[in-house]
Amino acid sequence: MISLVANAVLAAAVAHTLYSRQTGPTTTGPTQGGTGAAHGDEINALGRVQPSGGVIGVFGPPGDRVVELTVGLGAVVTKGQTLATLSGDPERQLSAAAIDAQIREADSLRAALAKSRDAKLADLTAEVAQERAKADGELALVDGKYTAAAAQESQAVAEMNRLKRIKADGVPISDMELGRAELLVTQARTEMEGARVQKAKAADQRAAADAAADAKRKAIAAEAERALAQVPDESLKTSKRIAEQKIADAAVRAPVAGRVVKVLSRGGDTLSTTPVVQIADTSHMSVTAEVYETDVPRLRDWLAKSGGKPVAVEIDTRVGEGATRPTVRGTVTAEQVAPMIAKNTVFALGPREDADRRVVEVEVKLDDPSSKAVADFIGLQVRARFLPPK
Repeated sequence: MISLVANAVLAAAVAHTLYSRQTGPTTTGPTQGGTGAAHGDEINALGRVQPSGGVIGVFGPPGDRVVELTVGLGAVVTKGQTLATLSGDPERQLSAAAIDAQIREADSLRAALAKSRDAKLADLTAEVAQERAKADGELALVDGKYTAAAAQESQAVAEMNRLKRIKADGVPISDMELGRAELLVTQARTEMEGARVQKAKAADQRAAADAAADAKRKAIAAEAERALAQVPDESLKTSKRIAEQKIADAAVRAPVAGRVVKVLSRGGDTLSTTPVVQIADTSHMSVTAEVYETDVPRLRDWLAKSGGKPVAVEIDTRVGEGATRPTVRGTVTAEQVAPMIAKNTVFALGPREDADRRVVEVEVKLDDPSSKAVADFIGLQVRARFLPPK
């Protein structure tokens, strides 16, 4: 019995020793006094390594099927690069092509209607010019008649006045001769009046013809406008934009430059609410540290007294041994301290650690060498040591 107890005690001691080597000294969580446990004035907190821009899930349209994944795990991608082809891509392209064909047909129809309108207006213009030329000829003829009648009237009046004058002077003039002179005057004046009436009539006919031509021209234009209005234009353009937007929304492209850090779909998979892949820009890494709520005022006090300078942070990644373990450092500014208290999501490995803590998330931005050192350890649980300003 004593031997069994001794063996049990020995096994517990060995297990404790191994566990202590794996986890190291526990320095997170509150102390008995209510402040964060620290070596001196340091603040210690657990955290996780994350890309500064976060891990971004790239989704596709639910219900579509992956035909081919064009990138693999760890692949470096550029912004806008296609990551996968989908079974619905050809259908979406055909829909856009069909709308393009409808737009071309509508453009051709509009061009044909405009050409027909222009041809009708050209025919009308030629017809009006011909009618005007005919009317001008008739007016010129009437003007000639009127001029000739006016000349005859002038001569007849002069002759009649001469006969009356010499008769008054005593020269014997027969009444028949005088009557014949007066008749010539009357005939000339009658011809003048007839020419004037013809001229007015011709002018009225020309004005009426011009008015009719204008009315016909307006009718041709209105008919063409009605026909053009029935040809779809804005609706087709809107449909085209919708089709293009569907193609853009369905495309599985990298929203940012970075690396593929996780592949969640393969060729043949039907898409749902799960991302196709996850990508991240691992050139800039951070640690999201969960600082205990009672340590946050002290951290904020350090930042306030630092004169705008960041607070230095050392990160224990526990990756590698001895000389191969990278030195990871970062900094914190006041803007990187969250204004909200939440429940912890990172848990210490020790069984005596407080598993239910109230913490404030603090983003620790790592320097370039540190970012490179932990670029392949996204999600790694680490210990952050906040150093007071000197």
